[in-house]
Amino acid sequence: MIYCDELENIQSKKLKYLCYKIVGVYSPRGFPHEQFLQRFKTESLLVRKRCQSVIFLYKVINNAIDAPNILENINFNVSRLNSRYPHSFSLTTPRTRLLLDSPHAV
Repeated sequence: MIYCDELENIQSKKLKYLCYKIVGVYSPRGFPHEQFLQRFKTESLLVRKRCQSVIFLYKVINNAIDAPNILENINFNVSRLNSRYPHSFSLTTPRTRLLLDSPHAV
């Protein structure tokens, strides 16, 4: 998460350049980054990162990836059928900044 803004900036510059190569004119200053993403049918870095995290979690839970150290840190929440708390997982609050920035915190 530390370098996400820098990577998004690089992606934005690349999309602007691709747009220039296709259209032949640079986009005006302040042109919305979301429109570049839509034009090239791609997602932002944050969205892609979250999707990959969900896919990774699915694979760990379903034993497609052998990661017992990660699996033992996942807190499953088994609730009753008519519970008011329907969430499958419970989150713990990280104790340090390092844990907060780790991939497990997403």
